[in-house]
Amino acid sequence: SHMFKKEYVPLLETGRDVFNTCLKLEEKLGATNFMVMDENFLMKKDRGMELLALMEEHKKAWSFVLFCSANIVKQLGVDFFVRMGISRVWIGVESKTNTHDKVKGIDLKQMIAELQEHGIIVLASTILFQDHHDRDTIVEEIDWVNSLDSDLVQFMNYTPWPTTALHEKLESEGRLKDVPYRNQHGAGELLFEHPHFKNALDHERFLYNAFRKKYRTGGPAIANMALTAVKGYIRAENDRNERIKNGLKWDNNILRYEKCGDYSIDKYMNLRIEVMRKEALRYRPALYPAMIFSPNHKTRKKVYRIIRLYNQTFGAPGIKDRMKSL
Repeated sequence: SHMFKKEYVPLLETGRDVFNTCLKLEEKLGATNFMVMDENFLMKKDRGMELLALMEEHKKAWSFVLFCSANIVKQLGVDFFVRMGISRVWIGVESKTNTHDKVKGIDLKQMIAELQEHGIIVLASTILFQDHHDRDTIVEEIDWVNSLDSDLVQFMNYTPWPTTALHEKLESEGRLKDVPYRNQHGAGELLFEHPHFKNALDHERFLYNAFRKKYRTGGPAIANMALTAVKGYIRAENDRNERIKNGLKWDNNILRYEKCGDYSIDKYMNLRIEVMRKEALRYRPALYPAMIFSPNHKTRKKVYRIIRLYNQTFGAPGIKDRMKSL
């Protein structure tokens, strides 16, 4: 972040540090699914590789929810994400103009689709009310983000925090407004004078309508997450069978599967696939309510297709899931 001169400052330095922390939490709380509060956890590639190696050694198929930039996803590859157990990832897509280095030259729609095909739920995050936004371009931006078809989205209003370059720039231009601190949260009135949006009510209205449009075109997020989870489980089963057929083995040094002479059953991946199956089934009870309360006919049809896919994959729901749905 800007406060640390854009240097990455890890609180847990090594993969073993992360592993030991997860192990302690599992022993103390029974936790096996971890939310990692780190701007770009996998930026330290060696730490992620060491963590995965330790998980494989100790047969710990933990799951992680984390933040990751698009360029790091491209560097590490989706197979690593699946094997690592990253079930959800938050990616800053920022703007249709792709002015940030972390997204330049990357086909975000294709990348998001690839992650979802492998069972990784994607939250795409973007910034509204940048200086180039006017009443036309901000709608184009919102439509572009929704067209990426991520499972979830975060729209946030451009917010200049003290000590950042943006804050200093706006302060030097005399554009900062005196907004009470408790209202400086990025989901209401802008903290600065915008060249094209003078009415504070517009700041909330455009943000609200952005989320509303995503919901009405993409349907309930819980159904999108369920679809990604079940597709990932199916894909993982098929990929495992293909690797067995072709004698492929994971190489943690090059982060991909390679043909080898000493092939053996990948017991760790068997554990991982079982975790993916359970993760997909967690969403199942929410599907019937999601269909009934969907915002329109198009999204109800989408959820119905997801229900059919679940039934084809796992058979009819049992009495426990039916009761949860009710």
